[in-house]
Amino acid sequence: MPKFSFIIPVYKTEKYLEECIESVLTQTFQDFEIVLIDDGSPDCCGEMCDTYAMQNNKVRVIHTENSGLSSARNRGLKEANGDFVIFLDSDDYWYSADGLSKINSIISPEVDILVFPSYDLFENSGELRADRYSYPEEMNALGPEACLEYMITHDLFNLHAGKRVFRKAFLINNGLWFKPNIRAEDVELGFRVANTLPRYLFLNERLYVYRHREGSITTTIDTKQLYELAEIIAEYANFSYVNRTAHDLLLSYDAYQLSLLFAHLYNIPRKDQEAIMKHMKGYLFLFNYRAYPRTKKISALHSIVGYRLTQVILSAYMKAKRAK
Repeated sequence: MPKFSFIIPVYKTEKYLEECIESVLTQTFQDFEIVLIDDGSPDCCGEMCDTYAMQNNKVRVIHTENSGLSSARNRGLKEANGDFVIFLDSDDYWYSADGLSKINSIISPEVDILVFPSYDLFENSGELRADRYSYPEEMNALGPEACLEYMITHDLFNLHAGKRVFRKAFLINNGLWFKPNIRAEDVELGFRVANTLPRYLFLNERLYVYRHREGSITTTIDTKQLYELAEIIAEYANFSYVNRTAHDLLLSYDAYQLSLLFAHLYNIPRKDQEAIMKHMKGYLFLFNYRAYPRTKKISALHSIVGYRLTQVILSAYMKAKRAK
């Protein structure tokens, strides 16, 4: 059985798929498999996946009816044979051929999650930019609860599934499946993962390249997505957390999600803005939890100018930022 399983859901990414798969196949550490989940892609992706599977015994392909990213990842998790799983989106790729070797050199069976930073690739300009995350070595000496506190209080809490290596048994044994039919699946799962107080390990090497492209599901904000985010915020505002420390820390991050929701409301029709604002008024108590640095600033703004004006300011800021 392989040590690592790369799980790659594939849907309408024929332009990028070869680069994605090749970035894994060229890893210097070769004890891995690639599980390609063709999620009913209507383009040539299915045939490309079949070709790779025929040419390389490290590659397996599973063809399914289109059911979305979460369901494809879940299917891949069920099919994976590796001790550890790595989620990779098919329009992204791995930056370093030595990445898996570096992970293998430090990971152990006692680790539930290994976290690493990434690069952002902006397709329109071709710019490759390091993300804002940097993990000091001292984090690897922290226990699970202290590690969660450090990540939250130092603005290092990153829920992107592709920037993590998960011990497969950890996910399975804790029932940590991606919720189907939502677009904020990493955020929703991230709360449940963090609440288990997993054993973390950090590798301060940028291994993942996250592609920002026009029209992708991660670069478009719509009404459905914001209603989904509102429901996630509400769910985890009232969640049964493992202890008081996790409760207070994760509610401070939930407050940040609330501020993001406010910031993106300008994208949707006015009637939906009003409906969401009315619904979320009952969750303003989240701004009382200020451990997360970004929440602290927005909480201070809210205490000065109030609910409505905070939303207006955040939307104006986000609109100006996206216009750059």
